[in-house]
Amino acid sequence: MSSPGDLNHSELIDKILKWDEWHYSLNTSPKIVVLDTRTQRWYSESNAGKPSGLMDWQSLSALQQALINEPNIIMVSAAPIYGVKLIETIQRIFTFWGKPLAVDAENWMAHSGTANVMLNIFRHNKTPPNFIILTGDVHYSFVYKVTYRFRRDS
Repeated sequence: MSSPGDLNHSELIDKILKWDEWHYSLNTSPKIVVLDTRTQRWYSESNAGKPSGLMDWQSLSALQQALINEPNIIMVSAAPIYGVKLIETIQRIFTFWGKPLAVDAENWMAHSGTANVMLNIFRHNKTPPNFIILTGDVHYSFVYKVTYRFRRDS
């Protein structure tokens, strides 16, 4: 395998564009899982104007496998998993009128498919009972304490 210094500019750009492993885990205690919410999107099949899911089915399945039987997890997501309801409502209104990009409607709950899968991953009895989720962007950040209903050890 060649190092980046051995590649010319064009070859390096081609290599970067083909790279598809932008997520990673660190086997620390607790384990740190960094999500790729940019390159593994789940696009709406019914309407291209709808917000995309931030991770596709394969990525979400791989995430669940990375979490199984871990006692605790620190998860990093560039997009908010739990957002501010007022902001999400405004985003939903703009999305309804076909303007999701006008309000940066990139949150987990904007795409019901990925939102439901993510919530089910959190509720699964083999995923960690304790998560710290680091999330947010340049627009806003916040802190929540969340308890899941319908989970045996919640």
